[in-house]
Amino acid sequence: MEGNLRRAARAMLLCLACLAPAVAGAQSQFFVRVIGVPDTITCAPDGVTASGGTFELVWNVPASELDATAEGRVNGNLVISIPVMIPGSSGTTPGNLAVSFPPVSFPYTFSVNLIPAVAGIAPTGISFFCPAAGPGTNYKILSAAAQVPAASLWGLVWTSVLLMLAGAVVLRRRAALSS
Repeated sequence: MEGNLRRAARAMLLCLACLAPAVAGAQSQFFVRVIGVPDTITCAPDGVTASGGTFELVWNVPASELDATAEGRVNGNLVISIPVMIPGSSGTTPGNLAVSFPPVSFPYTFSVNLIPAVAGIAPTGISFFCPAAGPGTNYKILSAAAQVPAASLWGLVWTSVLLMLAGAVVLRRRAALSS
């Protein structure tokens, strides 16, 4: 019985050792995020502003790909889309949002997303509700769904080897039991 426990523990360690490269190689260190809460959110029929407080944009992107697109939406309808240059490969900047758009009627929900032009980096943004001219409410940070990491080539190779070894062990045991 003790020998079976040792074999099972060794098999578990082998599985973890084989899967570690797949997970470690797949996770991206690049991101763009909105963090914190603005002190003031001001709504008007033809624009919004949000600034102050702990409202910041934080990023770490590949140096060669710093372009992004900012999309502003009112009640889900695109009202502005502009190219944005992310300054440098990593950093933090205070969030100062000032967006003008064609006049709309109240109430409305405003959202803005920053969409990096880098494959694998999720967009980020904010939204808030404008019940009337003046302060906005229901501030939310918008994040894309977490991406499931894809396995690296070597992680897949080691996982395949592990599965072949496990199959060989099972076949060997069956042969030993049947004889």
